[in-house]
Amino acid sequence: MMKFDQKTTLRVGNKVTWKRIIGTIIVVILVSALFTGFGYQPFWVFLIVLVFGLTVTLPACFNSYWVIYDNSLKIFNFSKNDLIKLGQLLRIKKMDIKQINYSDIREAEFKYQKKQRVSPFDISHDFFKINFKLKNGQVISLPIEPSLTANLTDFQRLLERNGVKVTDSQHIISILNNGNSLFEHFNQ
Repeated sequence: MMKFDQKTTLRVGNKVTWKRIIGTIIVVILVSALFTGFGYQPFWVFLIVLVFGLTVTLPACFNSYWVIYDNSLKIFNFSKNDLIKLGQLLRIKKMDIKQINYSDIREAEFKYQKKQRVSPFDISHDFFKINFKLKNGQVISLPIEPSLTANLTDFQRLLERNGVKVTDSQHIISILNNGNSLFEHFNQ
């Protein structure tokens, strides 16, 4: 069983690091140089392509994430507006960070929602999330990624140990504990 504490945490999603931001910028610079002929076009054309590439690519490459501790959850939310999100990535604007103690959570519900595929080329994943119903009536929905799927039973125990009622009406945890794929189970 995995023990969650302040030293041993589980991050769900990818944390934004300068290394990843700089790596993304380098890739966009190389692609921009390729599109402008590596100096064949005027420099201002390269700059326009570069700025456009960074404005579109950087916000799309990074998403909100959350961290599980032994006594709380910490949620790092980016803005839905791409320009504000770009400012948050470059540390020009502050990111929305919310800490929720387990004592403030009334109920947690695991939810798997099958995505309606409109094309045979649609390879995006189904929606797997956990809905936290807080004691103040607010509902917070967070995505569940593979990093948490492997430890979902431990996370359920952690929530129950902290007095949070856990609802699993779709029997997701038993499906995972049996070694079955959620995608295959819900898309039969």
